[in-house]
Amino acid sequence: MNLTKYFMAVAVCTFAVCIFYKSLLPHTLSVNGKAEYSASANNPDSDDYYTLAANVAAGNGFSADGKTPAVLRPPMFPLMLGAWFKLSETSYDSAYYYQAFVHSLTCAVAFLLFMEIFGALRFSMLLTAWLAIAPAHLARITHSLLEPTMALFTTLSILLSVRALRSNKLNTAALAGVSWGVLTLSKVPSWIGPILLAAGSFMPGTVRLSKRQAGVLLLMFAATMTPWAIRNYRHFHKLILVNAQGACMLELFTANTYKLSPHSGDAKFEEARLLIKEMNAQGLSDSQKFDKLLPFVWKDVTYFLFERPIVGTVYFTFPDFYGNWYTSPLSPSQRYWKITAYAWWFVLVLPLYLVLFYRCFQLVRGELRSPLGFLVVFYMVYWSQHTMIWCDPRYSVPVYVILLCLLPLNLNVKKFGMEPAAANG
Repeated sequence: MNLTKYFMAVAVCTFAVCIFYKSLLPHTLSVNGKAEYSASANNPDSDDYYTLAANVAAGNGFSADGKTPAVLRPPMFPLMLGAWFKLSETSYDSAYYYQAFVHSLTCAVAFLLFMEIFGALRFSMLLTAWLAIAPAHLARITHSLLEPTMALFTTLSILLSVRALRSNKLNTAALAGVSWGVLTLSKVPSWIGPILLAAGSFMPGTVRLSKRQAGVLLLMFAATMTPWAIRNYRHFHKLILVNAQGACMLELFTANTYKLSPHSGDAKFEEARLLIKEMNAQGLSDSQKFDKLLPFVWKDVTYFLFERPIVGTVYFTFPDFYGNWYTSPLSPSQRYWKITAYAWWFVLVLPLYLVLFYRCFQLVRGELRSPLGFLVVFYMVYWSQHTMIWCDPRYSVPVYVILLCLLPLNLNVKKFGMEPAAANG
């Protein structure tokens, strides 16, 4: 079956949905070049990424002030958005169209992935439609944030990895390595993907990469990451593979609680905020901040290493609609949109997590074959990394496609009922 026409149709239809959605937004995306967000919906992360992209487009390099090289944020999304600005214009409307374009490509690639996994055209189109109109995905494209770009390269990386698992082709493994590298440059937690794939080549009794494929995948993954690491070493004289946000994340970890946490009013968090304010005023280095903040964590290990991750685990699954379903407070006449968003989450998202736990049970019992076994492990490790530091519902958006791939339907047996690839390794 020639899937090209379906790929193009999905991309065009999804982009049309995004344009229609823009017409429904209760705010103007740009007024004299400035974003017109409500105070509750304004996002400092979005502002930072937009500024970085604007400087890239202006020829000032990856910089927040147009002069000093930046390293706080991961580079891939601002670089891609900056290239888009260079080809079009630097404005929030243009940023919206970039996000809409990327979301359209994500859905088109997801369609190919679903066909690879399930081999059923109508069902694959149904899952693709789910992604295209998911409130969480549509909410993301209204901000200059990295989740749409991450969703694209997560989906592409998984598609190429699945094809490599069933084909034994070195060039497919090489492309998968490049895609995983680009994804990791979008956000660090994705680094585990190629490591798991390579480790799987040593596991007997499963569909896996050959050892040659694993080597090529890791080589191309490293080659994709290397230029940015060299750039960082040249400017900052230390090894920074993606970005240097460790101290910032530790500040977030110690000074903030989740919305539903019973500890949100504890005095210790105000103490942490005052300490962070003092450190920033003193201009302390990241290592000095770590030295001061880590003892604060050790004073309440039970909370920070046990209670807090449990709350974060639940919070990760929440609907990504806090101030994002619309990027302004909902008026009474618009509340049905919020009801729709939460109904979508309760009926069509929470059951996917039940499927995930069912697949985990199968994996532990040795009943789950690759590629589903790989997808389950990757999802759980990705989730765990965020849980231990900071969870936000929007962090789950790029990996929704994995949950859909885990639905308990018959695999495309013709493609995955095969002998392990290790025979060629």
